[in-house]
Amino acid sequence: MPHRLARLACPLLAVAAGAALAPPAAAAAGTPLPQPSAATAGAGAADERAYAAAVHRQIAANWIRPQSAGAALRCPVRIRQTPDGQVQDARLLPDCNADEATRASILRAIERAQPLPYGGFEKAFRSEIVVTFTGR
Repeated sequence: MPHRLARLACPLLAVAAGAALAPPAAAAAGTPLPQPSAATAGAGAADERAYAAAVHRQIAANWIRPQSAGAALRCPVRIRQTPDGQVQDARLLPDCNADEATRASILRAIERAQPLPYGGFEKAFRSEIVVTFTGR
């Protein structure tokens, strides 16, 4: 199978392709959290949206967004993972404009979110994904 890199954009309070997602518990408490706006490539569109939403929920439930994360935030993170959802590596990409506190909070959220979803998402799963946190 050819190697593909999946991109999951996670703008704040947006919903992927018109799909209605239940907000994580932290969102109910007033904390804005990332939402997927695009999914992985290769699987069926419904599988892609479901996988993007599952990854979103897992990371968002663990993100404590610092006050310094402003509206202009755009921070892509490349995540390498195993099929059991263990994160092997999470790297902020060069075009991340987050301050140091926001960068650290994003990486902590990804670490705490382990294991990332796999079961039930085998068709949409990718070992490398890019999740982009934005301030929208």
